[in-house]
Parts: sequence; C-alpha cells; structure tokens
Amino acid sequence: MASQEHQGKSGGRQHHAVAVSFPTSGHLNPLIRFCKLLVKDHGFAVTFVDVRRASEGSAAPPQAGMLRSPPSHVPQPPVPSFRRVQISSNAMPKACDLSFRSLFETTASLGPELEDVILSINHEDRPVTCLIADFNMIVPAQDVADRLGVPCVVLCTCSASMLLLTHYLSQGDVVCMDSVICAHSSAKDGDDVFCRCLRGLPTLFNKDIPHFRHVEDETRHVWELLIQLWKICDGKAHSIVINTIEGLEDCTCAALTDSSGVPVYDAGFWVDHPCNDISTSPWKEDEGCMPWLEQQPICSVLYISFGSIALLSQKELEAFAEGIISSQQRFLWVLRPDLVKETRYSAKDVVEKSRGRGLVVEWAPQLQVLAHPSVGGFLTHCGWNSTTEAIANGVPMLCWPYFGDQLLNARCIVDEWKVGLAFHAEKKDSSVELKSGEIERAIRSLMEGNEGRTVRENAQKLKEKSSRSFHPDGSSHMKLRSLLERLYTK
Repeated sequence: MASQEHQGKSGGRQHHAVAVSFPTSGHLNPLIRFCKLLVKDHGFAVTFVDVRRASEGSAAPPQAGMLRSPPSHVPQPPVPSFRRVQISSNAMPKACDLSFRSLFETTASLGPELEDVILSINHEDRPVTCLIADFNMIVPAQDVADRLGVPCVVLCTCSASMLLLTHYLSQGDVVCMDSVICAHSSAKDGDDVFCRCLRGLPTLFNKDIPHFRHVEDETRHVWELLIQLWKICDGKAHSIVINTIEGLEDCTCAALTDSSGVPVYDAGFWVDHPCNDISTSPWKEDEGCMPWLEQQPICSVLYISFGSIALLSQKELEAFAEGIISSQQRFLWVLRPDLVKETRYSAKDVVEKSRGRGLVVEWAPQLQVLAHPSVGGFLTHCGWNSTTEAIANGVPMLCWPYFGDQLLNARCIVDEWKVGLAFHAEKKDSSVELKSGEIERAIRSLMEGNEGRTVRENAQKLKEKSSRSFHPDGSSHMKLRSLLERLYTK
C-alpha cells in the first residue's frame, strides 16, 4: 500500500499540506476528497483552508477560525491529521448574486491571510511542507509558496478539456478571445463549427464554447482571468493534478502534458473516498429522500439537480415542471430556494401534480443519491463535479448546461463519451428556449428509449474504468504515487 511505502514522509518528517479551497461547493468537494485520500492512504497531515464570507463565520466548521501561535511554554496536543481553518472577507459575493469579477478579485487578495495561517502552523510541531491549491486560487497560493519556499501542487477541478482550451486561448494563435466572445452572439448559429484543428479536443461548435453569463455577462473578463491563472500555474507550480481518469480524456491529457511547463497527472476521480463526516453543502441536505428512494424500483428514478449556482427563469421552471410531470417518470428533484428569484411554483404543487411519482427537496446528498440503485438517470447542469460523480456511479445523464465549462462538458458527455443525451432546444436571439414537450421527449428517451439503453450501457463501462483507477495497480493510484515521489524528492 502507498501508506506503507511512503508514510507521508519527506526527509524523515511527515508531510503537512495546506489545502486552499475556492469558495463554491463544486470546487470544495473534490479538493476535500483528494486531501482525505492523502491522509487516509498516504500518511499526510492536511490543514484545509475554507474561504468564506465574513458573515458566514457562525456556519464555519467546528475547528474553524484563524490559527493562533500558542504560547511557547504551554504543551500542545497533537495536531489532527485533517482539520479545517477559516479565512474570510467581507467582500465575498453570495453564490447566486455572484459577480465573478468580485469573487476572483477577493480571493486573489487573500495572500496575507493565507500566509498568516501558514506562519501560525509553523509554530507547531508539524511545519507546512507543501501547498495544494485549487486552480482558481493559484494567485495567492503560489505567491505565498514562493515566499515560504515550499512547493505548490495545483488541483484542477474542471475537465482536462477545459484546461486545454484555456491553454490554447493563452497562446492566441489558433483561437483568440474575440472569436470566443463572438461564439454566443445573436448573429452566430450555435451549430456552426468554432474550431476543428485543436490537438486533444474534438471539433468544437459555437454552442460548446464556455461563456460566463450569470447575473451579468462577464465572459471576456473571466476568460482573461483564467488565462492569467493558467500562465502562473504553467510557469511556477510544482505540478498539476486533474480530476479525470485514464480512458476518458487521454488525448487531451497527452496534449496538456506536451504543452505544459510542469508535470500533469490525471489522477481522479475521488468520489470513491467520500467525506461523510464533513459537509460542504451550502444548504442542509435532506436525507429524508433516501428512504423514499428505497421504495422505488431499480433504475426507475430520474434525479434532477442544477447545482448550487445556476438560475432558472419562471418560464424555464414551468417548462421543466410540466415536462417532468408529463413524462410519467419517477423523479427526485432538487429545487433550491434561490433557483428562481420569484416563482408561483412550490414544491407542494409539483409533488401533487406528479400523483405520488415524485419527491422535491431543497438539497440532496448527491453522492448517496447517485450511488442508489433506484436512480436510473440524472438531469444535470453538467458541472464537472456532478459529471464525475455520475460517471463514477454509472448513471447516464440528460444535459442542460448553464454556463462556463458545463457547455464543453455536455458536448463530451453526449458526443465523445456517449454517456448522456441532449435536449433539442430552439434558438431565440442569443439564447435557447426549451419547451415542455421537448423536456418530456428527452426524459422518456433517457429512461425508456433505445438511446437511453445505449448510454446506460456506456455509463456502466465508464463506471468500471473509474472503479479500477484506484486499485493498487490502477492508473490513478499509480499516477498519484508518481506525483508524491516527485514531491518527496523536492
């Protein structure tokens, strides 16, 4: 076992990593799972830094709070192998009022707070030996790592495809920023080819290119930030770990490896190492849905969740509700309180109209739900975290991407890996319109049709690849060992 081989040791001392998270649940979950894996199987000690709004302090983990240097004369208890501390900022935007500019600017400025945490830790008996930073946190993390002389490992919680597209945009020769901005303009057809000559990526259509329209359109600004983050990562990081598996994005990872200035490891997924003792959910998980799932036939339930950030219009919500109910399928639907700002629909209305076939909750324990044998499909926004969890559990997907890398993920899910289906939406100005009849058709196709059977079989094959990846001779296990061996020698 790796823990017996290395015991998390470097030069006779235990590795103590500080992990720096990006403050959205889709980024928190994979980083926490990766860190728990290092603790459990590789003998690391990990201090996990939560980045929060200052007003959220009361909701922080039990061990949260800034570390203080203990008085030198007071004996200190042993540091737990995994603990969480907190740094906060009043400038942090709320998730659904999210300004990406504000969020990135705030997190980029947290270097002094992060350095204070590490200096406090270094007064203890296990000094920090490395940083593990979410890709989006590379600005403060790499700056602090450089000043303190420790390596910084970057964890990429998006797909390898998204990271490679960012690399190509940073070069600016084959694809450029202006072409990305134009891809989603009202004058462009989403089905027109965007680019077909990028090594490691499939032919991309305009509709596949990530945009960042949430509260406002920040596409250009966010892409410029991502390019800046990539250049720092590519030029200074110790290594890059991507939450993907061998057999999924092999050509993409090969292109990244050849293009990057630092080693790249496809050493995911980490969903087989859930942290049931640690909640990263922005809402309280309703575990009451699990007994309901127990009562449903195998592969009969459509699980529906649009993640923690996506917003729906009233019209979209009504179309989904009508299509879901008309499909006559059993369903478990996550309806966040803030999914629609003002709505006439209530969870009670949806459940009543379903005549006992459905259950609506505000938030669900997603990993448990997707692992349940009664779940036969996943209507998803295609966030990478949700995508990897579905693949790891062999659940086929019905794709309704909202923004960002979700658009590219959906393309890969449907056309490259063939583990999901797409809606046939109508083009309207610079957006698309989805009608209830199309929603009903697509759900029936996934849950009952021949297309659904095909993608379900493909999903099971990918599940097997995922489960093998962390066997002692599995690809992800071996690549993580290679990363750690390189880390031990630095």
